[in-house]
Amino acid sequence: MVKTTLKNTKSYIEEIKKEFRNFKLIEIINEFEVKEHLTFVHPFYGIGGSSKYQRLYISDNMKHMIERLDNQRVIFYKREMIRWKMVRRIQGWPMDMSELSYSNYLCSPDLMYYLDYDRNID
Repeated sequence: MVKTTLKNTKSYIEEIKKEFRNFKLIEIINEFEVKEHLTFVHPFYGIGGSSKYQRLYISDNMKHMIERLDNQRVIFYKREMIRWKMVRRIQGWPMDMSELSYSNYLCSPDLMYYLDYDRNID
């Protein structure tokens, strides 16, 4: 936990509004059938009840997850039994490209690779 030595101050983590919610990964088979693949508890960083602040991308094999927050934090998780373990924070995520769509077009289906580009115009 991040602590401060200044009086009456809070760290960013203490200040951010979050609650824990149940998330489900489902597949719509047809108009009558829905298959539930995965259920897990994870922090929800909704602002005013909106999930625009947070995006979760789960790999095809359901072993990895990328969480993308609007404050330009991107975190990579690995699933261990019934919980997600944070592996690392991804630095240098192409935020300007990822803002173009809510869908995951930047990563491979297994989330092991992501697309980046050189911003230099040489």
